[in-house]
Amino acid sequence: MKFDLKSSDLESIPENERHNYILQRKINYEPVILTPDDPAKAELRLLYVWDDKPVLVNNLVRLSKGKMMGVDFNKEKSWVGSSIAYYEK
Repeated sequence: MKFDLKSSDLESIPENERHNYILQRKINYEPVILTPDDPAKAELRLLYVWDDKPVLVNNLVRLSKGKMMGVDFNKEKSWVGSSIAYYEK
């Protein structure tokens, strides 16, 4: 995995190997959740299944204080991790 790409990073990938890569646009999360030390960023992931129409079946809330979401970016930080969000039907 590589973050903060430059054009030269992309150009260095041989054309016959480019199908082996996924390029994603980085989202800038805003640290808006107040915690006892530093504000946290949140990401809400929604899982839908489709039959005739989309039906929300699960969700995941992730909190982070690191550069990215995930355990590797939040070592030795508090008030981070994942949970579930409740919603009214």
